[in-house]
Amino acid sequence: MGLYTARPVKAAVSSRKASSAAQEYVTKAGLPPYTPVARILEGGENEVFEDFFD
Repeated sequence: MGLYTARPVKAAVSSRKASSAAQEYVTKAGLPPYTPVARILEGGENEVFEDFFD
């Protein structure tokens, strides 16, 4: 699972919001709490990530 930040924002605020949003999603989706989450900043995407949106 990945969390994508569409525009640059202050790192500390963005990180907290990203973590909270990811945890909320995991809970609502009924996934186990140990589901790995990765934060991907704009410009840091690779082909594998972009292929998910094609």
